Amino acid sequence: IKMNIEGAEIEALKGAQQTLENNHLSLAIEAHHEVNGEATYKSIIPMLNGAQFDVFLGPGGVVYAQKTV
Repeated sequence: IKMNIEGAEIEALKGAQQTLENNHLSLAIEAHHEVNGEATYKSIIPMLNGAQFDVFLGPGGVVYAQKTV
């Protein structure tokens, strides 16, 4: 899944919680946008770690993740 929705990535991932938990996925998420003065990757990375993803923060604030289980 590739995602770049201008700061709404956190809400989209919350809405996709069952999909994230129940499928083996690879993700590329533009997470450099700011929400409440903080880059979205700071919320996205722990969220994905909690859903059993291996997560890598790439250049420019792109979060890459792959399901580990």
